Amino acid sequence: MELKIMENKVKIYCPNPKMLELFGSRYEIKSKLMAIIIGNLIFSFGVNAFYTPHMFLSGGIGGISIMIQYLTDISAGITVFILNLPLFLFGLRTLSKKFLVYTFISTIVQSFTMIIFRGVSQYVSFTDPLLSAIVGGVVNGTAMGILFKNGCCQGGFDIVAAVMKKKYNMQIGSALLLLNAVVIGTGAYLFGIQPAAYTIIAMYVSYTMLDKIQTGKGDLKAVNVITAKPNEIANAINQQMSRGVTFLKAEGGWSKQDTKVIYLVISNREITILKDIVNKIDEGAFIGISELTEVRGRGFRMDSLDA
Repeated sequence: MELKIMENKVKIYCPNPKMLELFGSRYEIKSKLMAIIIGNLIFSFGVNAFYTPHMFLSGGIGGISIMIQYLTDISAGITVFILNLPLFLFGLRTLSKKFLVYTFISTIVQSFTMIIFRGVSQYVSFTDPLLSAIVGGVVNGTAMGILFKNGCCQGGFDIVAAVMKKKYNMQIGSALLLLNAVVIGTGAYLFGIQPAAYTIIAMYVSYTMLDKIQTGKGDLKAVNVITAKPNEIANAINQQMSRGVTFLKAEGGWSKQDTKVIYLVISNREITILKDIVNKIDEGAFIGISELTEVRGRGFRMDSLDA
């Protein structure tokens, strides 16, 4: 809710609930659109400057589109949009409208930027494939970090993985790993082992860079949430993230009232999801995130944090 003061009159501005559901607040719209534009510009530059000259691939639908470009010379920017359309229909009944709206916008932007940067390798590229894989991985990891940190993605297999997570409780990381393995395996069959090997190096660098940008050094984070609605948030975390939480008894230093602190352990890629859940239920909640180097205990598995 926003207050507008005009000629000594106070007007209360209430966003349209339908628009709020589809796009979020004004701040969210600005931050997400900015992330989508900058992230996809960097991603498309990295792919066309460092990947395509050596016939490397990228993960997901982008990798399939690049393969089609190698085989038919049809721009990956065109095929990435076409291939994403049935995936949007696939996720329509399962995923949130806001997620799909911003993913669709990101796909359109990516299609245009892939076409715009197609010939950039004539001006910026490396002859050494290993150097191209490393630099390309850093560039693309930066792009994904910008997108993921702002709760955006590029569509494609991210949609499939999100649906598999909701419907079958399959971990997103496991789903993406399986789907990307199929893409890389197909690329190795069509273009040889060497480009596929460099693709794996580039993807490793890229995902490492993504984790660094998104939240810091390690992959595990301990989270404390102080809120007036602990039970609602705990239930939402359990249902939407398939995560268990622990309630810690606490006392307000000023109010002297007993309260519950939510404690849980998550991976880097789940931080944005958690923030969205908490903000929807209690915008005034306090969220503390700290680094973890190792977690052990009964019922706890490292792969359960694979996101």
